[in-house]
Amino acid sequence: MIDEYKRYQKGLVLDDLYPKMPNNTCACGCGRKLTGRKKKWFDRQCMLNSLRQFFIVKGDAQVIREEVFKRDRGYCRTCGAFSPLHPASISPNFLLTAVGHLMDLSVKTS
Repeated sequence: MIDEYKRYQKGLVLDDLYPKMPNNTCACGCGRKLTGRKKKWFDRQCMLNSLRQFFIVKGDAQVIREEVFKRDRGYCRTCGAFSPLHPASISPNFLLTAVGHLMDLSVKTS
Protein backbone atom coordinates (compact mmCIF):
# COMPACT_ATOMS: atom_id res chain seq x y z
CA MET A 1 0.00 0.00 0.00
CA ILE A 2 2.28 2.87 1.18
CA ASP A 3 6.00 2.68 0.40
CA GLU A 4 7.77 4.77 3.06
CA TYR A 5 10.88 5.04 0.90
CA LYS A 6 9.22 6.74 -2.06
CA ARG A 7 8.12 10.35 -2.16
CA TYR A 8 5.38 9.73 -4.72
CA GLN A 9 2.99 6.86 -4.02
CA LYS A 10 2.20 5.54 -7.49
CA GLY A 11 -0.95 3.42 -7.56
CA LEU A 12 -2.32 4.66 -4.23
CA VAL A 13 -6.06 5.33 -4.44
CA LEU A 14 -8.43 7.16 -2.11
CA ASP A 15 -10.10 3.91 -1.02
CA ASP A 16 -6.74 2.69 0.32
CA LEU A 17 -6.76 5.44 2.96
CA TYR A 18 -10.50 6.03 3.31
CA PRO A 19 -12.48 2.84 2.64
CA LYS A 20 -16.25 2.77 2.97
CA MET A 21 -17.10 2.11 6.61
CA PRO A 22 -19.22 -1.00 7.27
CA ASN A 23 -21.14 0.63 10.15
CA ASN A 24 -22.54 3.39 7.87
CA THR A 25 -20.36 6.18 9.28
CA CYS A 26 -18.30 8.79 7.44
CA ALA A 27 -15.13 7.43 5.81
CA CYS A 28 -13.04 10.36 7.12
CA GLY A 29 -13.22 8.95 10.63
CA CYS A 30 -15.32 11.71 12.21
CA GLY A 31 -17.81 9.07 13.37
CA ARG A 32 -20.94 10.82 12.10
CA LYS A 33 -23.69 8.58 10.73
CA LEU A 34 -24.51 8.74 7.02
CA THR A 35 -28.14 9.45 6.27
CA GLY A 36 -30.24 9.70 3.13
CA ARG A 37 -28.33 9.31 -0.13
CA LYS A 38 -24.90 9.76 1.45
CA LYS A 39 -22.67 6.79 0.65
CA LYS A 40 -19.18 7.70 1.91
CA TRP A 41 -18.85 11.25 3.28
CA PHE A 42 -21.02 13.03 5.84
CA ASP A 43 -20.56 16.42 4.17
CA ARG A 44 -18.42 18.30 1.66
CA GLN A 45 -15.90 19.36 4.32
CA CYS A 46 -15.23 15.74 5.29
CA MET A 47 -14.60 14.92 1.63
CA LEU A 48 -12.31 17.93 1.02
CA ASN A 49 -10.23 17.32 4.16
CA SER A 50 -9.85 13.65 3.24
CA LEU A 51 -8.86 14.48 -0.34
CA ARG A 52 -6.26 16.98 0.90
CA GLN A 53 -4.76 14.37 3.25
CA PHE A 54 -4.81 11.80 0.46
CA PHE A 55 -2.91 14.10 -1.93
CA ILE A 56 -0.32 14.82 0.79
CA VAL A 57 0.25 11.12 1.46
CA LYS A 58 0.32 10.39 -2.28
CA GLY A 59 3.07 12.99 -2.69
CA ASP A 60 1.34 15.73 -4.73
CA ALA A 61 3.93 18.55 -4.74
CA GLN A 62 1.40 21.34 -5.34
CA VAL A 63 -0.78 20.40 -2.37
CA ILE A 64 2.26 19.92 -0.14
CA ARG A 65 3.61 23.36 -1.16
CA GLU A 66 0.25 24.99 -0.36
CA GLU A 67 0.04 23.34 3.06
CA VAL A 68 3.65 24.17 3.99
CA PHE A 69 3.07 27.78 2.91
CA LYS A 70 -0.12 27.97 5.02
CA ARG A 71 1.71 26.57 8.02
CA ASP A 72 4.94 28.61 7.75
CA ARG A 73 3.61 31.64 5.84
CA GLY A 74 6.61 31.41 3.49
CA TYR A 75 9.30 31.72 6.15
CA CYS A 76 12.18 29.30 6.55
CA ARG A 77 11.83 27.39 9.83
CA THR A 78 15.62 27.27 10.20
CA CYS A 79 16.83 30.83 9.52
CA GLY A 80 13.56 32.82 9.39
CA ALA A 81 14.12 34.25 5.90
CA PHE A 82 11.11 34.70 3.61
CA SER A 83 11.16 32.64 0.43
CA PRO A 84 8.57 32.06 -2.28
CA LEU A 85 7.87 28.36 -2.55
CA HIS A 86 9.04 26.41 -5.55
CA PRO A 87 8.92 22.63 -6.09
CA ALA A 88 12.59 22.28 -5.15
CA SER A 89 12.14 24.47 -2.06
CA ILE A 90 10.40 21.83 -0.01
CA SER A 91 12.70 19.24 1.45
CA PRO A 92 11.60 16.35 3.63
CA ASN A 93 13.73 16.25 6.76
CA PHE A 94 12.19 12.90 7.59
CA LEU A 95 9.80 10.64 5.73
CA LEU A 96 6.25 11.87 5.33
CA THR A 97 4.15 9.74 7.63
CA ALA A 98 1.26 7.64 6.43
CA VAL A 99 -1.22 10.08 7.94
CA GLY A 100 0.23 12.95 5.92
CA HIS A 101 1.77 15.13 8.60
CA LEU A 102 3.70 18.12 7.29
CA MET A 103 5.62 18.71 10.51
CA ASP A 104 8.85 17.38 9.03
CA LEU A 105 8.77 19.38 5.81
CA SER A 106 10.56 22.71 5.60
CA VAL A 107 11.34 25.48 3.14
CA LYS A 108 14.93 25.92 1.96
CA THR A 109 15.94 29.54 1.38
CA SER A 110 19.25 28.91 -0.35
